[in-house]
Amino acid sequence: GVVLPGHPAEGKLLEGDRILEVDGHEIGTFSELQRAIAQAPGREVKLKVFRSLSYVDVEVTPEEIIESDGLDQNATVGRLGILPHAPAPAIGISNPDSPAYRAGLRTFDVLTSIGGRPVKLFSDVAKVIDDNRGETVPVTYLRPRFLEGALGGYTDLAVFEPGVAALTPELAQGDLNARTGLESADLFVAIVPPGSAQAKANIQRGDKIIKLDDEPVPSWSVLRERLFSAPTRPRKITYVRDGRQDAGIMQLRHEWFADESGQSHERYALRMEHWAPTVAEALVEHPHRYSHAARMAVEKTLDVTRFLVVSIVQIAQGKTSLSQVSGPIALYEVAGREGARGTDYFLWVMAVISINLGLLNLMPIPVLDGGYLLFLGSEAVLRRPLPLRVREVASLVGMLFLVMLMGVAFKNDVERRRDAITAQLRELFG
Repeated sequence: GVVLPGHPAEGKLLEGDRILEVDGHEIGTFSELQRAIAQAPGREVKLKVFRSLSYVDVEVTPEEIIESDGLDQNATVGRLGILPHAPAPAIGISNPDSPAYRAGLRTFDVLTSIGGRPVKLFSDVAKVIDDNRGETVPVTYLRPRFLEGALGGYTDLAVFEPGVAALTPELAQGDLNARTGLESADLFVAIVPPGSAQAKANIQRGDKIIKLDDEPVPSWSVLRERLFSAPTRPRKITYVRDGRQDAGIMQLRHEWFADESGQSHERYALRMEHWAPTVAEALVEHPHRYSHAARMAVEKTLDVTRFLVVSIVQIAQGKTSLSQVSGPIALYEVAGREGARGTDYFLWVMAVISINLGLLNLMPIPVLDGGYLLFLGSEAVLRRPLPLRVREVASLVGMLFLVMLMGVAFKNDVERRRDAITAQLRELFG
């Protein structure tokens, strides 16, 4: 995959490494690795790594990151700074005098072969060029042509057009960029919305970001981290266009947005985007798939249960608005939306809904199972049955509470979709 600059894995893990164990515990998926590292913030861990046909031990200390679960519950977790997918051979060219530019290659071209040798990853490009001694080689590529307002104005598309170029790398010693002018497209700007702070800073599509506040920027992920670390500050951003450096002042956009329940939230947004496609690794069979599936099922269920319990407690405490409560219309829409994405997503949302209903049923409200457990507990403490009148009144109160809760949920559903419901009623009844 990718080792992000400025993070603990830099200089210790390499692209192509396969991590097999964490502190002696075998892992088979990237999610298992993430979970193991998350549990060790600031503590050194020992990784068993398969690298270049041999096994090596790597000791690294995950950095401490504070993450929020969206319910004002913060947790400190560990992160190494790695991604599971490797960069595709999408190139950037910042020097118009380079061999690559003279050959007709351009920024965002996706290379497919060099000298008849297929290239799947960006690292493959460097390996092929390393074997070259200045010979001219054919390079095949796919060039994206961006179409704004395609499909009748519904969307923007990029259509790939194939092409061939004759590239002659320089004989001088150096890396891929020095010999050909080719580099990863990671730091090249692909989208700059009109009127954005980046457009006002004169940043354009194809510019390469090189510095932020006069500090070198090694990757787009580091650029985002630095920008969002001080979102309210104006920042000096330096970029390269046609081989010349320029700079401008920009600031993240401050905006408010309303969620599905109508609550307003604050956020900062970086509107310019890069385009750095990745290549997914081939799937491999998990060495212990049945035990892994059972363990992950338990862990995910506990995570969802914790989230739902905290949500219910915060509603009871008044920290979360009752407008967050959803009813059958919302459940229908969520199930339909996730079902359209695929079977896995549909089963996941069905499991979440089932856990939600199960927890609701265990609440200590008469007429629910939790209410009966409350009665049994009270009788065990008092050593006698509760009076019939008490049980009747409690059941009536519980029923009224559930009716009111369902009324609130249904009201929220209707309010969120008032315009759509009104339009459908007009269509049905004229």
